[in-house]
Amino acid sequence: MKYRDLTLIPWDEESYLVVSCDSSGGIGNRKRDAVPVSPRVLGFHTAQVALLEMLSVGVFPLVLCNTLSVEMHPSGEEILKGIHDALSLLEDGDQVEITGSTEENIMVSQTAIGITVMGKAAKKDFFFPETFEGDQAVVIGKPLMGESVLEAKRSELFGLKTLTKLLGKDYIHEVIPAGSQGIIQEIRLLEKRTGLVFLEAESNPVDLHASSGPATSALITLDRSEVETLRKDAEMPVHVVGEFVRKERG
Repeated sequence: MKYRDLTLIPWDEESYLVVSCDSSGGIGNRKRDAVPVSPRVLGFHTAQVALLEMLSVGVFPLVLCNTLSVEMHPSGEEILKGIHDALSLLEDGDQVEITGSTEENIMVSQTAIGITVMGKAAKKDFFFPETFEGDQAVVIGKPLMGESVLEAKRSELFGLKTLTKLLGKDYIHEVIPAGSQGIIQEIRLLEKRTGLVFLEAESNPVDLHASSGPATSALITLDRSEVETLRKDAEMPVHVVGEFVRKERG
């Protein structure tokens, strides 16, 4: 079954296999790449997106697969360093098994990379996060893409470092990393899943339609009374963009 960007497969009577993934193309240090960036930075951000998706529902990764359209030496090695950089932000990140493949036969002029992460969740302990009527819709981080990500301050960007601070906080109902279709896409999917309706705040300072590229921002839902608690715990920009209400009948 699908849940947000995750796939959950019944593994046996007691557990699910949980799968998340992300990909990137045209970003790197090759002559036809549209966005120039080091392979190490590319590896970090692509791995981070797939890891964020899984960790946001409380599942720890077991295996990370990287499929690279570049040669191992030197580009692949640098991408792998970036992947290890991302895993180093996790407690026990060094326990995640890494496997993958590279392109050794064709000289490619543009970078492409795919990351797949797999983990297991016990059925008796796994609960789908849920947003409730009256919850505040909060954006944490800043929606950015391409070169803007490189120019931004780390303190402005949502990522694994911030997520690990928030994991296990009971006052948070959902943490939804945003992607290339922006916060608005995550809001629309949440509306469809819950039957709730999003009401945008009059003073909303965030462009909900802007791409969040490699999950530089996230949608968080929580009770109104806990917004200040989130600001203290997150230690980064937090913006209330609206609330979720029950759809009126008639």
